[in-house]
Amino acid sequence: MTLVINHDMLAKLSHEIQEIRVRTLHDIENKVKRALWERQELKFSPSSLVKNLIRWFGKVPLCEEAAVLELMSLLLTSHHGLEIVNHFTTSRLVKELGKVKYLIGAKPDLSELVDNVIQQVQSFKTVERGPRSDPASSIAESLASLKIECVDLTDSPRQSVSPHVPTGSAYPPQGRSLNYFVRCWEIPLPSDGQILKGLSESLHVDGDEKEIARALNFLVPSINDYPPEFFLQPPYIFHSLMKLLDARRVSMSDTIELFHRLAIAVQKRIKALQLTSMYTYQDPKSECAQESQLVQISVPAFVYELFLVGI
Repeated sequence: MTLVINHDMLAKLSHEIQEIRVRTLHDIENKVKRALWERQELKFSPSSLVKNLIRWFGKVPLCEEAAVLELMSLLLTSHHGLEIVNHFTTSRLVKELGKVKYLIGAKPDLSELVDNVIQQVQSFKTVERGPRSDPASSIAESLASLKIECVDLTDSPRQSVSPHVPTGSAYPPQGRSLNYFVRCWEIPLPSDGQILKGLSESLHVDGDEKEIARALNFLVPSINDYPPEFFLQPPYIFHSLMKLLDARRVSMSDTIELFHRLAIAVQKRIKALQLTSMYTYQDPKSECAQESQLVQISVPAFVYELFLVGI
């Protein structure tokens, strides 16, 4: 009897209802094991299955992580392994598995499973013999020497606080250096500041699910209406989104869309500032004191945070 895993079954791995996803996962798992262990014929696309298994980790709430990782490991150790790696390439699979490891969080058992799968993928990589100059290394070294806003890109924004920062200072936050921040490009008016503060409070990691959903819906037009630097200033709505993503209170796809919108807005804002010789009007009625304006997340730090998430 021929076993079949068709497109409709793979699509159910991304179904909105968790019970349907789990039931489909176990059904596929049983078919793969029967085909491999009992040597039965199985008609399916190994690469499509692996792609949908990776997408599994983008669903909220996350469940059955071990079963998914074990199924991926089983496929890679089978005669389908080479076909899967050749389809995606080793580097791409390792990158995607790195995102999976981040989404799993601090779970040693699951992290070990991810590491095992990564090792299986890397075992397919051919080892080149003899010394060879790597042009990518020289390019990486050149990029590392670039500076934006006088901030060294190799200076991690998550390093310890600089020694010249006064004790008890409100900024930078613990674990970040002064290079993490720049002076505010523009400061919101008090009325706008209250709106942004309320929006940030609605995005609290322990907040109500419906309230978080409403706040996310409000964020889309807000990114278009307000200068993007407002989201990189106190109360740091950008950090609120990162915390929600880390706590798995929001879906990966929705958050990526918001980060994408914000990144485009920042890019357009930089171009606009360049056209005006970096001049920005500061409202004299603003409540932000001159000495406390070094609180905006810098562009390199913003990009670095997105890079850590794998975006």
